[in-house]
Amino acid sequence: METAAADQRTAGLERYSRDTRTWGAVALVGLMAFVVVSRMVSGGAVSGAEEAVFRAFNDLPDALYPLMYGLQLVGVIAIGPLVAVVAYLAGERRLALAAVIVTVAKLIGERLVKEVVERQRPFTSIGSSVHLRGDVPPDGLSYASGHVILTVALGLILSPYLSPRWRWVVWGLVVGGAGTNLAVGTPAASRTDR
Repeated sequence: METAAADQRTAGLERYSRDTRTWGAVALVGLMAFVVVSRMVSGGAVSGAEEAVFRAFNDLPDALYPLMYGLQLVGVIAIGPLVAVVAYLAGERRLALAAVIVTVAKLIGERLVKEVVERQRPFTSIGSSVHLRGDVPPDGLSYASGHVILTVALGLILSPYLSPRWRWVVWGLVVGGAGTNLAVGTPAASRTDR
């Protein structure tokens, strides 16, 4: 009986280790993409292709705003500590610690990026025809998006703990939250947190 339980724990740890390496590789690729995008947007100019993608989301009907607002809540700063508390109560101490670390890293990293990469909001960089929804300010720095940074980081740390079905749910929320940033009037891949 004890041997079967020990074998099950060992198999679980091996799966976790394998999944952690996979998601670590995904995180590394994401970091490299982040560096490339940061270089692309650092000049401040918005390309025609980028504006077209922005417009595809930003020109969505206002009736969708309540859904968009709900999806944006996935990226608010309180979500990181909430994930940490739930993970801790569930006995997943490493996940709880990781949630705290990515939340703090988001706060620091977002500010560091804004020191190096200056990117204005679309009302300034694209023009006044941008649809601003909710309380989105028309000016100020917009890259890198704190909402997107946090949701992607939480998605990465949660993924090794989740079944494939729940991974789809989490990553659907990540992508949906990033898309809503565009729809409410914030620039491609970015939004400034207050």
